[in-house]
Amino acid sequence: MGLTPQVSLLAQTGSYVPAKSMRLGLTDRIFTRVGANDDLARGQSTFMVEMNETANILNNATAAAS
Repeated sequence: MGLTPQVSLLAQTGSYVPAKSMRLGLTDRIFTRVGANDDLARGQSTFMVEMNETANILNNATAAAS
């Protein structure tokens, strides 16, 4: 998980955030990608697996995500 989602999660739980100031809207979901991987046995290249993960993130994002 990247730094931005971690800081967002910390801020929303009331934990210390290492920043002078921060403007943050409410977050209802945090999506992460596991990383490059392939499933050649099922005929999916690394690129196709990454595109499917990205499509899943975009299809499950709420209207508040922008």
